[in-house]
Amino acid sequence: MSGQHAGVQAFIQYAYENAQYAHCYAHQLNLIAGQATSQNQQVRVFFFNLSDITNFFNSNSLWRFILDETVRKRIPHGSATRWNFKSRTINIVYEYREQLIECMGKIETTSKQAVAINEAGAIRRMLEDSKFVFWLTVFHNIMPHVDVLYNQLQKTRIDAALIRKQVNVFQQSYETSRKRKRENIHVNRTVAARERCDVITNQVKERFCFNSHYSAVSLLEAPKFQEYKKKFPTQILDQTTDVYSMLQKDRLKTELGVIYRRSDFRNINGAISLLQFIIENNLQTTFSETYKLLLIIVTIPMTTAEAERCFSTLKRVKTFLRSTMSKDRLSALALLSIEKRTINDIPKFNENVIDLFASKKGRRVDLIY
Repeated sequence: MSGQHAGVQAFIQYAYENAQYAHCYAHQLNLIAGQATSQNQQVRVFFFNLSDITNFFNSNSLWRFILDETVRKRIPHGSATRWNFKSRTINIVYEYREQLIECMGKIETTSKQAVAINEAGAIRRMLEDSKFVFWLTVFHNIMPHVDVLYNQLQKTRIDAALIRKQVNVFQQSYETSRKRKRENIHVNRTVAARERCDVITNQVKERFCFNSHYSAVSLLEAPKFQEYKKKFPTQILDQTTDVYSMLQKDRLKTELGVIYRRSDFRNINGAISLLQFIIENNLQTTFSETYKLLLIIVTIPMTTAEAERCFSTLKRVKTFLRSTMSKDRLSALALLSIEKRTINDIPKFNENVIDLFASKKGRRVDLIY
């Protein structure tokens, strides 16, 4: 899928040998969740049954009215590609399971349609089934960890160092969840649940591995500076300089040694914060190779979330009524919309734009007064 042999990746690396391929980590997380739920028949049946609940209420407005009256909460529809939507469905069904059973009972007694009565009865019995309740509880405990990592990956201000930290936290939380004791449940189901956790853990280690160009992130992790002060990470440095041949190995080693020994660098969290610290203190020349490495790290695209936001912005800007908009105008409006947070921080931005517009040429309206 990544085209490493004959695809776009191969052509780009042929033209630019220092270009490094980075798979979207948000997509990787969806693939991990998909792997964890597709390798077990009981889990596949559980998610299929879960989708029946949302499909049932989406098929008839009267059932939605009874749902609003009884549960007072809509059940979000799941998504095949975004697992945070399935997580919402699981949480709602888990928290309002008793109310949903009551809702299905009302539909059974009030409906005059045989099909609706049968479907409502089947869903009610499913919600009362111990196997369904077990898997609902399991994924209710698992999905919050996925949601936390997913939300971190969707942030605008993110870099490889912070993602590595969040992935480690994600793995630790899963290990804790796996070792949690559950009483009064079927032994085979417990084994199956632990197998799902093992699949997720193994997939995380495989898909979120920081090899090759990602190994450079380890050099600038502040929590490890104290450890690196005692034993310099020579192997990671060798991997980094092999991948990024433009870096001077000896000078970079000297600069990193200074950073590891200084206490004022240990409280900095993330590559972006470290880069800002160097720029604010005019240390670009002093730590020239570290500065280069930081620029590389912060520009490694960890997710495609930001690019997808840009496409969404274009869809909002270029509507049907603006179909004849010129390319320059479209680019300018899209840039203003995408970077609106940065623009809001610029003092008197609107006033300066108006002054520039008014001074371009004579206007019928007196804009400057």
